[in-house]
Amino acid sequence: MSERDELKRFACKFGLFLSPFLILSIFPLAVLFKSGEFINLDRVVREQAQTRRGVLLGLAYSDPEKYFKTKSVLERKPKLLALGNSRVLQFRSELFRDTANFYNAGGGARRVEHLDELLRQIPPDATPSVIILGLEQSFFDPFRVCKTMEEFQYNSPPSRVAVLESFWKVYSDYSHHKFMLMDLFAGVDE
Repeated sequence: MSERDELKRFACKFGLFLSPFLILSIFPLAVLFKSGEFINLDRVVREQAQTRRGVLLGLAYSDPEKYFKTKSVLERKPKLLALGNSRVLQFRSELFRDTANFYNAGGGARRVEHLDELLRQIPPDATPSVIILGLEQSFFDPFRVCKTMEEFQYNSPPSRVAVLESFWKVYSDYSHHKFMLMDLFAGVDE
């Protein structure tokens, strides 16, 4: 048997070996793709900054909040910025006279170091005039288990691998009737 024939035989056996995994991957990949988990976050940030009508983003299998909030602050260059944990999310642009210059980045940090990292990324010419800062005791707890700065992904969108880790969650959600196939193909009203 020639080397080429052996290589073909190996490729066939390897393809046969991988086929169950590939078949199992089709459904979750279709769900993740159709539900928008692979959406370009930078495009959403730009659209939200440029339009007065709402552009909603609601992902079920990934949490790009830190990246998304940081990119939104850098894109919008707000003069009035709310920072901190989820408690500052109650501040809305309607509470201020100049609604266009307010952005709420609440939830974009879990520790003081994360706030510092976010603020350092803002260029000096785009520094907010006012920052509403919500802090809680856990921000300063050195023993609190918290993700590292790299895991917060301020500089790059969430990895596709992280989204792909949710394959089994897709199967679980489907088996628990959290979504139906017709939901995926119904489309979204614009």
